Amino acid sequence: MALTQSTLRSILAQILLVDQKYIVPKQGNWWNPQDQLNEPNKPRTWIAHKIGRARPVSTPCLDQIESSTPGDPDDLYSLVDVISVVDLQIVGAGSEELAQSFMHWPARADVATFFGNHECTLMDTELGYTVTEFYQDGVNDIVAYNIRLNIAWINRQAINQTVVTEVSVTGDVITGGINV
Repeated sequence: MALTQSTLRSILAQILLVDQKYIVPKQGNWWNPQDQLNEPNKPRTWIAHKIGRARPVSTPCLDQIESSTPGDPDDLYSLVDVISVVDLQIVGAGSEELAQSFMHWPARADVATFFGNHECTLMDTELGYTVTEFYQDGVNDIVAYNIRLNIAWINRQAINQTVVTEVSVTGDVITGGINV
């Protein structure tokens, strides 16, 4: 299973025990749960996320998985080990404590389980945080806590290979070396 923005959002919601609407893509035009116009008496803590890089760290290897359909040949997969760099930004009440809690994630069994369910593992590098200002479209700037995670995962793709029909430059279809 691939680590995507959607699966990352799901993993973070499960670990943090929050509604996914408070885990938003890190981009400028997304709804801001901290916005006072949404619920003026209920400022929210929210986390913005972005997978900023996915770098293969191995050459593809092949894996053959038995087909679930009787009589079908085994399925062939290409596997690549990948490390993704994920940027998180936490804004709102309690965000400093929440940012500090990420430093303990490598010791938590539930974190390992939630990442493992998606064929991922959290690497225990760069789990500290940096503090920046967060501009809120005319409302007072607030402090944001920025965390960088490195996540190792397996990219698996089916590569069932079939015979490709050749077409010559004249437009003739060639199958098995015989013009049709």
